[in-house]
Amino acid sequence: MAPYEVLNTKVLAALGLRDGTTHLEVSTPRAANSSSARSPGARRAASSRPSSSGMFRFLEANGLGRVPLLLSIPMHFLLELPEHVLCDNDSTDVLRNTRTISGSRFSQWFTNGNNFHVEHHAAMVVPINRLSERHALAKEWATHTEESYVTFYRKVLREASRNSRSRA
Repeated sequence: MAPYEVLNTKVLAALGLRDGTTHLEVSTPRAANSSSARSPGARRAASSRPSSSGMFRFLEANGLGRVPLLLSIPMHFLLELPEHVLCDNDSTDVLRNTRTISGSRFSQWFTNGNNFHVEHHAAMVVPINRLSERHALAKEWATHTEESYVTFYRKVLREASRNSRSRA
């Protein structure tokens, strides 16, 4: 088994996921796990599998089950695009081939800290919630820094416009 497979197996086991399951199974101590130790509602909840949310059931029932997927793929692309686009892709130096974006607290939350991409590549073992502590240093040394996603996308649109004019 490859090292990443061993790690994945350990992570899944720590989360309570078993092979072939797609839901979390909550482990409880044996004493609390007996029928007499739980209320009828708790027994019912413990015995039933988690179901889809009401919104997903509504979408599926109306033939729109793929809408979340159709929305999430373009959104994912837009969130991942700033990481390396228009950077020095011929370099292996993380300070030159990766971008960091300051962004608002909302953008930090919405991207799950993905705006701190230089910080992530420079120290991959640092948890996402601690990457912001390295941001000031990354902004000082990184070649590609942006204040927000808006400034990044303006730069991309200017570059695309410049390229389309040069081809015409």
